[in-house]
Amino acid sequence: MPEAWLFPNPRTGQAYSEQAIRRLWDGVREKAGISKELRLYDATRHSVASQLLNAGVSLGKIREVLGHSDIRTTQRYAHGQVESLRADLQKLSLKKVVSLREEEKGQQKNPAGVS
Repeated sequence: MPEAWLFPNPRTGQAYSEQAIRRLWDGVREKAGISKELRLYDATRHSVASQLLNAGVSLGKIREVLGHSDIRTTQRYAHGQVESLRADLQKLSLKKVVSLREEEKGQQKNPAGVS
């Protein structure tokens, strides 16, 4: 059942060996500058929790899936998307959020501030 494997090898269609997965994880971790202390197991749990949260699944259901007895543990694992938060904050603003650079450019074009 290849569909039962989390990471099937695209060349063979078979499961990766544990050693191959560790090598792949070590390479990804190093490129991303992630500490050696973060195990693939923990990173995968964080990823799944965050993806479920971003898909609208409640923290209570995520807690059940991960088997946490305390919802605070689930909250540490699940991280919302920054872009989603930015869009939500934008809804609260009555004005367009403008970066300082854009504002400076506008003042340079019109130094006296006259329209």
